[in-house]
Amino acid sequence: MEAKKIYAQALTDEAFAPFGSVVQQKDDVKMVSANGGTAKKYLKVSESIQNYEKSSSASTRKGVWNFFSTHPSVHPANDEHAAFQISVLERHPFTTQTFIPMCRSSDEQAYLIAVAPNAPDGMPDWNQTQAFVAKGAQGVTYSAGVWHAPMVTIGKETMLAAFNYENGVAEDDCQVQSTESPIEVFIKIST
Repeated sequence: MEAKKIYAQALTDEAFAPFGSVVQQKDDVKMVSANGGTAKKYLKVSESIQNYEKSSSASTRKGVWNFFSTHPSVHPANDEHAAFQISVLERHPFTTQTFIPMCRSSDEQAYLIAVAPNAPDGMPDWNQTQAFVAKGAQGVTYSAGVWHAPMVTIGKETMLAAFNYENGVAEDDCQVQSTESPIEVFIKIST
């Protein structure tokens, strides 16, 4: 069986909307002066939502920040060799999850995002997997329940700040699925 191939596209608000939101400076959001006039505050560029009341567990939930220090996972690619293979997807069924890259140039390709919608059985629809390339000035918020690949960084070690809610019940906080037929992702690495 030949591996499924997908081609990553640039991360845009419109393309990513079915899976969540792009966290970046936006011209179409309200901006107010803040901190005594020394800053501009862009309002509501992304939302953090938790739906743990839909969980069967009665555990208390809390918002948590985590840091991910990642080694580069994406390798130079061409038409014959994939940059990355996706064999695992995860989701957080009751919470959004936001990632913000740190210490990357705003215009450089910083990390790869791979997402898949739910199939009718609630598992990932591997055939509908999509991939996006995020720049250093772009964060991403996955909607609750969206299947996504673990963090995949491009070119160099990267620190990412992540925010989500947790209740300490493993099945509520993170569900993982794997496939025996990895998906090959092709991207053009800019220089």
